[in-house]
Amino acid sequence: MSEDLQALKLRALDAAENAIMITDCDGIILWVNPAWERLTGYPAAEAVGQTPRILKSGVQDAAFYEGFWRTVLAGKSVKGEVVNRRKDGSHYTELETITPVLDKAGRVSHFIAVKQDITESRRVEENLRQTQKLEALGHLAGGVAHDFNNLLTVIRGQAQLAALERGVGEALRGSLEEIERAADQAASLTRQLLVFSRRQAWQPAVFDVAQTLRRASRLWTRLAGDHIRCELDIEHDPVAWQVRGDESMIEQVVMNLVVNARDAMPAGGSINIRALRREATGEEVRDGVAVVGSAGMVVELVVADAGTGMPPEVCERVFEPFFSTKGPGKGTGLGLATVYAVVRRHGGAVRIASEVGRGTVVTVVLPLTEEAIPESVGRVAEGTTDLGAVSVWVVEDDLAVRRFVRDTLVRQGAVVATFGSGDEAYRAWQRRHFQVDLILTDIGLPGHLNGADLAEQIWRDRPDLPVIGMSARSELVEVFERAERRGAFLAKPFSPTALQATVARVMANDRDRKNR
Repeated sequence: MSEDLQALKLRALDAAENAIMITDCDGIILWVNPAWERLTGYPAAEAVGQTPRILKSGVQDAAFYEGFWRTVLAGKSVKGEVVNRRKDGSHYTELETITPVLDKAGRVSHFIAVKQDITESRRVEENLRQTQKLEALGHLAGGVAHDFNNLLTVIRGQAQLAALERGVGEALRGSLEEIERAADQAASLTRQLLVFSRRQAWQPAVFDVAQTLRRASRLWTRLAGDHIRCELDIEHDPVAWQVRGDESMIEQVVMNLVVNARDAMPAGGSINIRALRREATGEEVRDGVAVVGSAGMVVELVVADAGTGMPPEVCERVFEPFFSTKGPGKGTGLGLATVYAVVRRHGGAVRIASEVGRGTVVTVVLPLTEEAIPESVGRVAEGTTDLGAVSVWVVEDDLAVRRFVRDTLVRQGAVVATFGSGDEAYRAWQRRHFQVDLILTDIGLPGHLNGADLAEQIWRDRPDLPVIGMSARSELVEVFERAERRGAFLAKPFSPTALQATVARVMANDRDRKNR
């Protein structure tokens, strides 16, 4: 009976799901079960006679292991999480309990280690923490962005308007351009905060991503500088590469990757940007790439440099917000976090490969759509700014922004009336709505009626009246996305040129609709 029981105990240890290891008092491995072999990748024949140092990952320091040993040598059990390394070099996290076995004299003779693989659960927990961190940051960014982008709209806009005044000398014009550049940098930082917190104004449409890359390549060349050569290679394909998403965000993705590649090559070099169309792989589909149709076609965009490269432990963290290897003042740590957030929002995937001294390769995969690219409607030629005697209402609670928008439109010849709230504008609407040709309204207005509510109220009386919504917050845009061609959305901060072009386009669309 005792032999049967002993055999049963051994079979139970062999069948256990948790990895089990027995060592002598010097830490020499005497026995491991099959689960230990599966967890570590080491067969028992290789492990026996070795010490657990074969699993050492280098993540924990010497003091960590010394604490473990002090406890077990004193005859006490110890339990904790350890990051170890498998035979193939990959890391995993285990929950380990080490129990000392005492002989008849009370001395430690052996150790039994029971290990549970918690790599996946810790990954899920880390993703949850990251999501919660982004949500908290998103709430903060969303709350601040409205006021901050109002300030940037005024700073950049008034600087541009001042530069247009007659008699502006070169010295003053240079100072105004510096103000514009500083405002652009601040706006870019705010935009990236909002993008990866999913509160950036989201303006999806179907566009040809190949055309977008060709058009934006001129900007990348300027960003890279004279010491960097940018090479764009787009696979020749007679078929348009239709992507549904926000074209400006995709431009931001490549711009961030080019800037990172440039910074990795301070002595100069080349950045290779390649794009091709292909079928999605099964691994990409499992990774969450939102393929469309039976073919499941995607665009693969690769940005490669021959810069300093990164070690594996840095590569694992590059998509974390605010993680940066650049020195103080040289980076926000938002560039790759923004890339990751934008690509995932577009149903794509992004991966990175790097080697110290050999450079970095970032691959972005975006799903293609079978939707057709819409025809351009109501396009206004560049430089066309005269609106004529158009009656425009501007509804904006920020006085400086209200004045800036008014001044810009008055320069186009528009007749402008301004209001500080949706309630005030609606009261005026009820008295004299027939005098209005176009309404520009901030969406996040205080009071009873925000901009979206104001638009809905006005459309009940005049369903065809164009309304342009202004905001920095994407969660407030839905009503304008449903408005078909009655209006548009203008993301803050915006320049006088963007304001003028948007108003001219909306009014041209309105005229086309009435002439049909």
